[in-house]
Amino acid sequence: MLQIPLTGLAHVIFSLPKHNRITAFNDVLAQTYVLEGDSKPPVLWELTDTIHRMEEFYQVVAFNSVLAHTDALNEEARLTLLTELTSIIDRLQELDRSEAFNGVLTKAGALNEDRRQIVLSELAQKIYQLPEEEQMTALSAVAAHAAGLKASAQYNLLKELDQVSNVILERIRPSADEQ
Repeated sequence: MLQIPLTGLAHVIFSLPKHNRITAFNDVLAQTYVLEGDSKPPVLWELTDTIHRMEEFYQVVAFNSVLAHTDALNEEARLTLLTELTSIIDRLQELDRSEAFNGVLTKAGALNEDRRQIVLSELAQKIYQLPEEEQMTALSAVAAHAAGLKASAQYNLLKELDQVSNVILERIRPSADEQ
């Protein structure tokens, strides 16, 4: 089988004119379908690393395109890609962050329990980066996913979410000066 050298191409995309970048991004992404085994994840990780450099209105499209490829990966590569995608949520446009957050949350549900706990914990730390009006909803969604974890993992995640909720409540609670 012919191996296409795709690693390194993701960063070349940004030397192209702006109007050609999303097409080139999608072309490189489409070529990952022919890659086998360990060749695919490095290309997806490189593409993930470039998403925040895309034009604002293409960022969430590029994010979702890479996210869609997680199903074709083994558990370890899927975990790595989901944590990589989670790490860039705060670099997306504010309006796109909730969609990206929910996409990763949905994909995390397919991971085994230990790996799911890792992604849920990382998502819990990204709740602060979401628009204020969506933070409590996101917190509840992560808490709902905790239900399938072992008791000790549930406890740790819920403790983490409790801290997150306290910070959110402190921000929205009117201060004594305002009352």
